[in-house]
Amino acid sequence: MPSLRKKWPEPELSCGSQITTTRLGRARSVWWAHGPALERFEKDIEPRIGVALMNVELGYSEIYYRLYMIGKRAELSKPIIMICCTDPQIRSNVESSIRQCGVLEDHPEFGLGACALPFEQPTPARPLGGQAGVLTATTDDGGAFGLRKRSFAGAAAADTEDPGAPLGLKITTFDATGQYRTTTGGVVVKAGSTYYQMTVKHAASELAIPGLEPNYSASDLEEVHFDGQSDDDADEDEVDGDEDEETMTRGSLTPRRLVDDQDQLDGLTTPTYPLIRHQSDLRRRREDQGKTRFVPPPGLEPMFCGDGSGPGLNYVLVPLVGQPKGVNEVQLRKSRSQPTLSIQALAEIPARPRRIVAVTRSSGVDFGSIRPGATYLRTANSSAPQKLYAVHLDSAVFEGDCGSAVIDQETGGLYGHIVRGCPRTGTAYIVSAGEIFRDIKDRFGAGVVSIAPSNRPRVASKPGTK
Repeated sequence: MPSLRKKWPEPELSCGSQITTTRLGRARSVWWAHGPALERFEKDIEPRIGVALMNVELGYSEIYYRLYMIGKRAELSKPIIMICCTDPQIRSNVESSIRQCGVLEDHPEFGLGACALPFEQPTPARPLGGQAGVLTATTDDGGAFGLRKRSFAGAAAADTEDPGAPLGLKITTFDATGQYRTTTGGVVVKAGSTYYQMTVKHAASELAIPGLEPNYSASDLEEVHFDGQSDDDADEDEVDGDEDEETMTRGSLTPRRLVDDQDQLDGLTTPTYPLIRHQSDLRRRREDQGKTRFVPPPGLEPMFCGDGSGPGLNYVLVPLVGQPKGVNEVQLRKSRSQPTLSIQALAEIPARPRRIVAVTRSSGVDFGSIRPGATYLRTANSSAPQKLYAVHLDSAVFEGDCGSAVIDQETGGLYGHIVRGCPRTGTAYIVSAGEIFRDIKDRFGAGVVSIAPSNRPRVASKPGTK
């Protein structure tokens, strides 16, 4: 691979927390990019990459790209744009298109590389579209797979026994043939006098997806190359070897940077093997989520999908009957005396890692962190790259968790909802709530859209209790 013609100044200032991966071997490390390098990339470089990708035929492949800092040490790291695709030929075509567009010549401090998967993905990410199947007639009242039998052609937007609209509610979508797919209910939105619960757009998309599954081997997932790989050994000779040994073993950050970021990044390093909960625990948590909301076939009830002013936002608004109770609240502990987070405002994607709370159908209330910077996804049927933001949860994500709301653990601000993830790991991606609400306001009018306030009656504390 070619060498970088110009070094990025003070690269350690653009290194976030380290990503644990085996794909770079033991000699090199990779960090989440933030700060000056990320700002330059998102402002001046990414838009030109998006244009270059429009000239590449993707077939059924998906292309991810994002900026990382890669090197033997943070102070020697380089800003590298990684092109990620499981199809080697498509990956090579995209890389060639970007090199030919001239953006690297205009920004010689940045390098380009390619691999099968983004470094944060231990396994390929996919839309967590939930259980899919075909509704069939049964003799019991429960219906197929435990679903209630009903006439979906005349179905209302919600069950007559309204379960409210709690975060994490299971939502089932049917198409005209009786096929169904399950997702997770997110934040409740008020538009005028009507309430809607948000979930993912592919809940209402065609369930039969054409094309073949990606064909790749385990060795394909380990293949990585990037500009400046041969520069690392030469750079190493330029560094004084009398630095603190502990610094060398903790991601090779300088002592000053370790002190600056320690409080903020403590506990946020991506583990190699995230916690996987026992299946019996998952089953119990799913049962605790309450009743299912049944959504009629697309076209029979009003739904608004994010395909207007904000393509790729991936959301659907499911109309609710009446005013639901107890919406947009997260009970952080089972005890009523413990704190409750109320979602009242939007939160912008942070420039530094932040602790988050996610309400998933598989695990209930879960904790984790959100990372700065976007991961860009381009698919064959998308008109523009989709901006995704990486989150890492303490528990694993499973099919059906798409639509799960992700909020700030301290403020309750809404970051967005999960649209895809790596099943059975803690790695997932969200779309920005700020971008979604701008799209919703374009549809309804800025003055009539808001996050629905909770109208749940408050339980007064007894004297002497806290």
